[in-house]
Parts: sequence; C-alpha cells; structure tokens
Amino acid sequence: MNHQPFEDWLLNDKLIDPKQKLELDAHLRMCADCSALAETGVALRSVKKISPAAGFTTRFQARLALQKAADRRRRRGHIWPPSLPRPLPGSLH
Repeated sequence: MNHQPFEDWLLNDKLIDPKQKLELDAHLRMCADCSALAETGVALRSVKKISPAAGFTTRFQARLALQKAADRRRRRGHIWPPSLPRPLPGSLH
C-alpha cells in the first residue's frame, strides 16, 4: 500500500480538500502505522511551546565557538593529551 500521500497530508500543516479528507479518514481506519502517526502529530501540536531563557542563543553560540576553536587546536596538535606528561621545552626537536 502506498502511504506517501497520507503521510504527506499528516505531516504537513496544510489544509486538505474534502475528498482528500475522506480518503485519509478511510485509510486511517485501516492502517495502524498512519493512525499512530496521526496520533503523534496531534500530541506534538498540543504541547505547550516555550521560549528559551534570555541569552540562551548568545551563550550557545559562544560555547560552540570555543568548542570549535579547541577542536581546531587539537587537530593541529597544539594541545598535549592530558594523560601524558608534558615534554620539556625544546626536547621534541
């Protein structure tokens, strides 16, 4: 059975025409998978949406930038693994 049009109708928030609504209702009575998808969609749409705490985006972006910089340094070998003793200056040349 082709579930594609029904899944599209369930996952998109667009209105469907009356004929499509009849087709969807008939399909949902016969298909447990699409019925579960419909129930999940109803549950997700009913969840209260909240905004992030003030400054969240700025803090997240700053932390991400620090993490990316640390990853770049690690890839270049500028950070000695913490489990190894540090070499004496000039001893690696």
